[in-house]
Amino acid sequence: MTPNFSTRSHRLIVVAAALLATIGSVLAQPTPTQTAPTPPPRSAESSTADALFQKQDWENAAKAYEALTRSEPKNPEAWFRLGYVLHAKGDLAAAIDAHRKAAEFPRIRAQAMYNLCCALALQGKTDEAFVALDGAIQAGFRNLRQYEGDSDLALLRADPRDTLVRRRIQPLAELVKEFDFWVGHWEVVDDQGIKIGENRIEKAEGGMIVMEHWTSVRGTTGRSMNYIDPVLREWKQLWVDDAGNVVRYTGVVRDGAMHFEGEYLPQRGPRAIARGRLTPRNDGTVHHFIEHSTDNGASWEPYFDGVYSRAATTDAPKAP
Repeated sequence: MTPNFSTRSHRLIVVAAALLATIGSVLAQPTPTQTAPTPPPRSAESSTADALFQKQDWENAAKAYEALTRSEPKNPEAWFRLGYVLHAKGDLAAAIDAHRKAAEFPRIRAQAMYNLCCALALQGKTDEAFVALDGAIQAGFRNLRQYEGDSDLALLRADPRDTLVRRRIQPLAELVKEFDFWVGHWEVVDDQGIKIGENRIEKAEGGMIVMEHWTSVRGTTGRSMNYIDPVLREWKQLWVDDAGNVVRYTGVVRDGAMHFEGEYLPQRGPRAIARGRLTPRNDGTVHHFIEHSTDNGASWEPYFDGVYSRAATTDAPKAP
């Protein structure tokens, strides 16, 4: 357990109490066609255990909840609180067993798996902790602030896997906003300032897709669909032009710029490794640079180099 657990336990008492109040309301909630049931009366054992819990008398609360889980083995609140008090008094091995049992109840699985992750992390079992955290996220855990501030999880936040975890906890509706700088109607010029085309970038499907509509001054066209993979939390781009050429990219926003890497698949000619970068500038323009390699990355040739400026007659569209 962390050395300053008394401070942390007070904070988590509030979290646990709020969660368990929610649990109670969810478990009693009727379906639309049902009449609301009368909540079952709480047993004397439950009341005694809860009173000890509120007093933070972990030793006696653990005994009370152990007895309660024996008499009421299908009581999710009892298992959840048993795991919590065992965790609080430092009996991590027993807490892990109780957290796992609590996680068998779907309505509290997310927080129970999160608590399991905390206990495993405190034991130094990093890989197992990440598996438990993955289970919590799959069950609906989305509290990034809790993850960032939880002292139990310092070991995980120091791990390279932390970056993906943070992206998985964040709602997709928030993550897709990181590409908003590209949304708009643009005129595009080359490095000599000569216009080479126009690009209209729009958000679709509730903002989950960023659609590109390119038209060159020669009349050639192309479109791309950009979205975030909901599991990997990576950006994906699929580009197809009017000649049948295809580009498949995987992207990440780093240092404020979108970095894409993938493969160029032409209808004719050699395939190439492709990488690109879209960089917003302080003056409101965006620099778009693409280069290709046909020798497996040994050398690179510029493929596209353009600067986007907002079209004079069109204001930047607002994200939906």
